[in-house]
Amino acid sequence: MVNIKNLYIFCGLVVFAVIMGELIGFIIGKPYLSIRGLLLFVPSISAVLVLINMAKVGTLKENFLVQSINNNCCYVIFCMFFIFSILSLSCSHDRSHVFCAFFLLAVVSLLFMVLLKNISNKLFLFCTIALLSTFISSVVFKYAFYFGTTDVIGHISLIKMLIADGHLFSENVCIYYHAFPLYHILHTIAICITAMDAKESVFLVNLLIFLITPIITLIIMIKSGVEQRLAQLTVLIGSFATVNLFKGLEFVPRAYVFVGLLFLLYLIIFRSKMQDKIIAMIVIAWIVLGHQVSSAQFLAIMVLLIIIERIVHKKIYFKPSHVILFAVAFTTIWIYNAINLFEKVLIQNMDSGEILTHLTVKGSVGQGEAYRFIVENLDKGLALFFVVIGAGIVISKHFKGYQKVFGILGIFGMLFWFPNPIYMFMETAKLLRVDRLAYVFTPFVAYLLSVGILVSLKFRKNFIIILSSILIIFFIISPVVASDFDKLWPNESRKYFTNGELVGISFIDKYVPINSNIYSDYPVTRYFRFDFIKTDNHYDLAYRRRLFAEDDGQPGYRFIRNKELNEHGLEVANYYSGVDKIYSYSELPYVNKIIYDSNIVKISN
Repeated sequence: MVNIKNLYIFCGLVVFAVIMGELIGFIIGKPYLSIRGLLLFVPSISAVLVLINMAKVGTLKENFLVQSINNNCCYVIFCMFFIFSILSLSCSHDRSHVFCAFFLLAVVSLLFMVLLKNISNKLFLFCTIALLSTFISSVVFKYAFYFGTTDVIGHISLIKMLIADGHLFSENVCIYYHAFPLYHILHTIAICITAMDAKESVFLVNLLIFLITPIITLIIMIKSGVEQRLAQLTVLIGSFATVNLFKGLEFVPRAYVFVGLLFLLYLIIFRSKMQDKIIAMIVIAWIVLGHQVSSAQFLAIMVLLIIIERIVHKKIYFKPSHVILFAVAFTTIWIYNAINLFEKVLIQNMDSGEILTHLTVKGSVGQGEAYRFIVENLDKGLALFFVVIGAGIVISKHFKGYQKVFGILGIFGMLFWFPNPIYMFMETAKLLRVDRLAYVFTPFVAYLLSVGILVSLKFRKNFIIILSSILIIFFIISPVVASDFDKLWPNESRKYFTNGELVGISFIDKYVPINSNIYSDYPVTRYFRFDFIKTDNHYDLAYRRRLFAEDDGQPGYRFIRNKELNEHGLEVANYYSGVDKIYSYSELPYVNKIIYDSNIVKISN
């Protein structure tokens, strides 16, 4: 049954929101913001028109699942493309374009299997896990040292420190993870058991834990009453969404605790025995001790679930006692074991007096960036088209089980999945960590997206299959997760160190005096952030890190990634101030006597 009135109200709100957003850009005298807003305006209005047309012709009253086909050719095609992708990967020293093409075709063929053919959940999970394993392994095990946003560099250094000393690092070394060490303890145990290199062990264990995500997500969807094909499409879309693929490549503590959140949702909603409650307590401890900021974010999601349940669902699973237990656990850790971090993160920010009074626009949000912004985020625009359709269906159509709760949670998740004003400002991005919430809401937004695809598939079959395939391709070749394809994205910096660069880094380790200043680009200075020496049973940082932009000519060593400078430029600013780049030696400050030189790295003194 479809509530047409609710559908039209939803469509009216969407139209009002996007039109007002476009007008505000002109009203405040920044039309380039309105140009960026076209990324939201065009797909939203198109989705509204499609929804209204569907309501008129009666498509929404039908079962929106298309009839499946019985053709084993789908299995053969998938196996062929997947095998060819493996062969092309094994025959090349890096991720070649041939591998990229075969891998994309394998993912698209799996999409066809889900949309047009009934396949078992076990077979679907096997194919999905095989593809995810191949994609992630092609990056983290094919290149010398994949670092992504550079967070993983610091975590590997802290793990090495823990192995060398045998006890937790102090607040002086890393105040952010001194009270939240479970990630590093887990990897330390894994390295001691396997006797593997720290980098390889970290990425291997990360991969194994990351692959739990599609399994638990599918279980939650099926038990929530979601039809099998819709549940599989949700997992497929969520697994290959850019934000999820990126977290698979750089599986840091906040991604670990998200797996814990999925387990917690499953235990609270679908399990009620005493042993399940005990397991839930253990999972809560893992979340609270695993990452600082995520606990507060998950608490907000649990409160949101309580509110949504009481509005749209007959049976109540999330109770105030769950929220109270979770809140007491993480506030206790923050107050009694991480009070210094609490003061650093919250009190200093609030004392600055600038968070809410003088919002500073991020450096990457500028007039000249408007059109490039649209091109680089076309995948989000296409996804928004289907998500708006799915949201309209969830609002207006009756769903059995827990589906409507997840759908409305996905509507809230749209705020973090798609570009909007909260992403424009340094203060909101830094204090609220909205970029991290996008990953948390991925399964729920993917559910809306999948509903939108399947409804549209009933309406315009061939056209929607093409759009869905393009969406999957955009997700995978996004500049974030495929930045090493230089011909596809020539202006994007590499997200990994080469062997030659690691040799240059080892030169620093062996021959540069302790406590020297190291001046370099952003990824290299992050590498030396937690470099350490052991003195009197405690650790001191071995190097103070500096960026080229901060190089004031003081004595020190300049580490220059020569090959990266010539090909892409060197990044010399962090995420919040916008990425600045140096493109030539004439722009380098204070390059003095060369003490190490190769085609890849130069070190001067």
